[in-house]
Amino acid sequence: LQLLSHPNIVRVHEFDRDGDIAFFTMELLRGALLGRVLSARNAIALPRPYALAIIRDVGAALSHGHSQGVVHGDINPQNIFITNDGEVRVLDFGASHKLLQNTESADGEWTERAPLATPGYASCQVLEGQHPNARDDLFAFACVAYLLLSGEHPFLSRTAAEARAQHLTPRRPPGLTGHQWRALREGLH
Repeated sequence: LQLLSHPNIVRVHEFDRDGDIAFFTMELLRGALLGRVLSARNAIALPRPYALAIIRDVGAALSHGHSQGVVHGDINPQNIFITNDGEVRVLDFGASHKLLQNTESADGEWTERAPLATPGYASCQVLEGQHPNARDDLFAFACVAYLLLSGEHPFLSRTAAEARAQHLTPRRPPGLTGHQWRALREGLH
């Protein structure tokens, strides 16, 4: 997280450990999670300028993380915070280190555990247990962008694997240019 100093990533001040418990302190945020903002709107898309500003800021945070070799692994509305001042912070970059961590089983064997990702925003590859990479973040980011622009999940809250099996294709949100829709559709592909 120390590599991830960016205006749109939550600021972490220090890491510490108390016995087996590791923890960190981060900036105090006042506002609401994007998930709460969206649920209060009852499937009504955000006003376009507001949606585009959130998309811009989350995209900037992901771009910075990827440039530092860090994949988030769980982009979703519950990991995006909107401050009272209208600033956007991506949360849980710190969780990215625990994706596909090795864990010791009861019999002393080391096993690989499944990725920790929100099913409705995880790519098929992550759902199948593959280690997440930047493309998986982009898929989740496209799902969030679609939600912001349309008011609904691109695959009606189904997982990517279910959507693929059912040959679901998202509808074009109103008001997008051809270029914008092609970019969003490619991210969802």
